[in-house]
Amino acid sequence: MPPRKKVQPQKKQTLKQKVATVAGEARDQAAAVAAAAVAVGKTQPQTAPVAGPVAVVAGTLFVLFTVVQKLAGDPPRDDFDQVWVSGAAVDESALPDEEPQRTVVRFAAQQTVLMDNMTALVTSLERYDGAVDAGDDDAADTQADAVQQNADAAAAAQQTLQDLAPGLNDAWRDYTTQNPPDFDSVTLDDFKQWFLDHWGDPPDNPAQSPSSSLQSLIAAVTGAADDVLSPFDVGMSHPILEADEVPGGTSSLIGDAYPAALADAATELSGLVVEEE
Repeated sequence: MPPRKKVQPQKKQTLKQKVATVAGEARDQAAAVAAAAVAVGKTQPQTAPVAGPVAVVAGTLFVLFTVVQKLAGDPPRDDFDQVWVSGAAVDESALPDEEPQRTVVRFAAQQTVLMDNMTALVTSLERYDGAVDAGDDDAADTQADAVQQNADAAAAAQQTLQDLAPGLNDAWRDYTTQNPPDFDSVTLDDFKQWFLDHWGDPPDNPAQSPSSSLQSLIAAVTGAADDVLSPFDVGMSHPILEADEVPGGTSSLIGDAYPAALADAATELSGLVVEEE
């Protein structure tokens, strides 16, 4: 009998604990980025071509929060006859030509790639557990292969996001030096409506379906699931649409804590699957 592949239980449990930190940081970051977008876009209408894509970064942060939060409670699935290995990628040729829009959309697109990687990872883990519960060793091996391929893709995507964050922050600081945001003028209604106008409820936004900012993101990602931008219902309040206050101002779009949490979680993705004799 050939070696059987096994998802290491302890490594999976540690991954769950670490992605819980990623979820918390992504959730907080989503609100902060949305506030930065409206603080520029509302007070200076000419900045909307940049502030709109920044709102989309906030949207991808929120969806990523729901994806990694779902990993904490992944029940076994019985559709383990199906296999999903994420093939999402950023299409550099489809990014906007202008800066800083190009840098902003690239970051949002890379987060979308990570969302697809992580959703595929969660799905393959659930299918692996289902196959194990059913005693189907062949299906369990197949799903374990998918688990490691998706884990490797997610680790690579997380590293790319960490590499992109400083450039995004530099571009944002340069831009806001010329176009200072006015956080004091942003009301809670402004905060929520700006996000709805530029993100909405993908892919079915009644106001704009989808907005031009969201269209730029969609065009820049290939190979992702059709519903990659749809958040999971994780039973927690929306950090933007259900907020009771507007986050304060910040000079950086992406703080240090979010990339650090990504880096820490990525350490558990390598070697998640082992072979047993």
